[in-house]
Amino acid sequence: MRKDWSMSRNRPLAIGDRFRQIGRGAFGTPLRRVWRVAAINVGTDRMMYARLVMEQDATAVKTIAVNALVDGRQFAPAADATPSSAPSGST
Repeated sequence: MRKDWSMSRNRPLAIGDRFRQIGRGAFGTPLRRVWRVAAINVGTDRMMYARLVMEQDATAVKTIAVNALVDGRQFAPAADATPSSAPSGST
């Protein structure tokens, strides 16, 4: 059975989707944490929740309501290529 969790009008939220945390760190630098959706569940309150695992540290796990994940205030979809993995342009 396919469950349809809305991420946007264009496509649903799916396991494996990546999100970058919005905000600044302790010294004003942008947060570079990227979180991957590991599971999507319906809680006892009938709300949908996403379990996120940090790509940089797989022991860091958090659960967040899907609505909060996709509303754009705490997280934004992460690009496939992060700045640290982008090619430098030299050959």
